[in-house]
Amino acid sequence: MNTAAGHSGLACNIEFKARLASAVKAHQVARELATAPVEQQFQLDTYFSCQHGRLKLREIDHQRGQLIWYQRADQAMARESHYRLVEIADPETLRQALGDALGVSGKVEKQRTIYWFENVRIHIDEVVSLGDFLEFEAIITKMDSRKAAKAKLQWLSKAFSISANDVLTMSYGDMVGLEESISDQRDGK
Repeated sequence: MNTAAGHSGLACNIEFKARLASAVKAHQVARELATAPVEQQFQLDTYFSCQHGRLKLREIDHQRGQLIWYQRADQAMARESHYRLVEIADPETLRQALGDALGVSGKVEKQRTIYWFENVRIHIDEVVSLGDFLEFEAIITKMDSRKAAKAKLQWLSKAFSISANDVLTMSYGDMVGLEESISDQRDGK
């Protein structure tokens, strides 16, 4: 990946994603750790064909949007994600234009509950057709905070009792695409 820290003004976070055995238990732990008010959002993410990294349009509560381009390694561990985020006033029209220009590679619908623990966003996601997931995103603002962020994510993983078998390498978009491919093969398409 060509994503050195601070490269071309990209934002950076350290991410970790895992499948949840119990969303109820995860919400309980998150509420105990939360350092800010909880937020809930319905999100529709449309992924577009993209030569470098991933490009998605996130529509939030059918009202506003964010165009997000990002690069990260597909690893079963905490990993750096470098991204650009642009707020969008008219996501529906942009979705149509980008779909026409680039092609849609997948769509993901989810109900996301967002908790904050210091500089870490804790997402508990109910993803349509995939299940329940936990995601940590530690926001990196300084070069020296990477090591501290990784340690914090390890601590949170223990607090949420995440096992190594539950850790994911793929994005939800990749997972939905894989599910659709398996379904097509079953249906003989």
